[in-house]
Amino acid sequence: MYFNFNHIAKLLFSGINLINAYVVSDLIYETNDINFVISRCPNNIDCTTLIFNAIYVCNVPGSYRNFNLEFYNNEIHDENNNNIIFDFFENGHGKTVFTVDSYSNIIKKVDVYINPYGLDFITLYNVVLHEIAHVMLLEHSKQPNSIMEYKIILDKNNNIINNNKRLNLTKDDCYGIYMKLIYDILFTNYLYALKLNTAMINNCNELPDNKINRIDTLSYYREMNSNTENTIEDDHKFIKDNDDNLSRML
Repeated sequence: MYFNFNHIAKLLFSGINLINAYVVSDLIYETNDINFVISRCPNNIDCTTLIFNAIYVCNVPGSYRNFNLEFYNNEIHDENNNNIIFDFFENGHGKTVFTVDSYSNIIKKVDVYINPYGLDFITLYNVVLHEIAHVMLLEHSKQPNSIMEYKIILDKNNNIINNNKRLNLTKDDCYGIYMKLIYDILFTNYLYALKLNTAMINNCNELPDNKINRIDTLSYYREMNSNTENTIEDDHKFIKDNDDNLSRML
């Protein structure tokens, strides 16, 4: 079975940010080239800009991950490729599903589902950014105002309160992305890991916090075992708050 070196990497490379709340996934990409087929984008939404901007934010300087995108307006998603699918689904607006080899934790397939309905462009962008950060193998964080803490806010009548500000990387998100990149090559390319550590220090330390109200994070992962494969679904479910006036979902 696969052994988790996350804590070793964090101790070796991130003494200055041990108190941060970021959480990185144990999953691993088999290749540094990540290809996505984008489908079912509504005609009134500029999905190209949404996705390219989100990838630009999350694929930090020095990253060795290469994203390749193909856009198909109405084509049903491809069962053999990674997908970003814009379509309606119940009880949420974004989810990322990884199909993995259960023995090695190697990712075989990624499906990102975006429900754009009821969201304005800024809120939709924030949802897409959050899901792309999952593609970069960040899990949910409890760091206030970070991309990985982000949730949509509902009013007491369950109406979406759209955002008036686009999310950007916080220190917490930035450290998390770099640490996952470092962790994945630590024992195969130590010199490049050192370069990424320098880039992390240079690029993350001065990042401001996002000015969006704090929302407590609730997340879970569902595993469905079948022989050598797991499907892990990052399913952002409807969350009821103790305050009857507000609910959160993504």
